[in-house]
Amino acid sequence: MRMTAFLAGIFLCVLIFMAHTQSAQALTPLETVTKDETPSKIRELAVLDVRENRRQDDSSENKPEPVKYKVQEDDSLSKIAKRYDTSWRRLFDKNTHLEHPDIIKVDETIVIPKEDEELEERELPSPPITTDISQEPSRSSVPQPSSTAEQSTASSRSVSSTSTARGSASGNLYTYGYCTWHVKNLRPDLPNNLGNANTWVARARAQGLPTGSTPRVGAVGQQGMHVVYVKQVHNNGTVTVSEMNFKGWNVTSSRTVAASNFTYIY
Repeated sequence: MRMTAFLAGIFLCVLIFMAHTQSAQALTPLETVTKDETPSKIRELAVLDVRENRRQDDSSENKPEPVKYKVQEDDSLSKIAKRYDTSWRRLFDKNTHLEHPDIIKVDETIVIPKEDEELEERELPSPPITTDISQEPSRSSVPQPSSTAEQSTASSRSVSSTSTARGSASGNLYTYGYCTWHVKNLRPDLPNNLGNANTWVARARAQGLPTGSTPRVGAVGQQGMHVVYVKQVHNNGTVTVSEMNFKGWNVTSSRTVAASNFTYIY
């Protein structure tokens, strides 16, 4: 009988000890303070408790990453804005590294502003200053504007003249199937020594040919390693061009793109 009572007492003590241990594990450092703790110890545990809560709050925050877009060939701010349901002006205001809204580079990163983001309006750059035409090509060598609007825009182009002799325009000596060969066929008046597409404007200017940034029907547009022939100039700032080797070797195609993409030979 005594042995049974003794075992029952031991079992009761084990149960009380286990309940106390589980309760203590569920408490925070501050809640485990006993009456024997000093005030400084209590303050230390309180600070630890607050820091732990802050770490938990910070880790639970889900901070959204900004939406970024990498500029592709033939992109413009207007085209990018349409894709993200915003405006070219907000894109220009957000991306302060852009010096001009019409000038963006392939592989350049554009950050898309949030819909409710407040942006400081940036001052738009002034239109480029052009000089008076110092040398006009003969009317027989360069296609003339077909409308009054095109004639007015053509007057704003800039020209550099030089005494460098102009190369021969006889025949087409450019490599068959490439953009330069195609444009030469459409502009037989151009010399055969303009080189690869990326040197056309510079070499044309050095030989006294008029060049500039204003689009014109019949002009040659250069963008990097590609040249095109301008078929139409539109009032919305775009041009329709004829080109070769853009969609594939020896493939002739047309497209409408931003006029600001090119520098022109008239």
